[in-house]
Amino acid sequence: MTKAFENYSDKYLNNLKNTLLKVTFTEIDIDDKSGFVKDKVIEAIDLCCPLMKAKNKNNNCSPWFDEELNSSKKYRDNCHNPNGRKE
Repeated sequence: MTKAFENYSDKYLNNLKNTLLKVTFTEIDIDDKSGFVKDKVIEAIDLCCPLMKAKNKNNNCSPWFDEELNSSKKYRDNCHNPNGRKE
């Protein structure tokens, strides 16, 4: 399964900030501003932050990997490495 998400790295966030600073908000009345702001932010994110795709690794595709076993596996991993960092 492939997921798509925006890349919010510093480079793209700076582009996003500069794009949003160019938007003028003075020509709209207060009732229309919320929709306008939402549309402009979404438009700027689509323009400045490219989509990245990542595949989920499903290593537990065997039939005996049920929710209980996955939960136990997560608990075991957490006990061995409580900070949650992979080494």
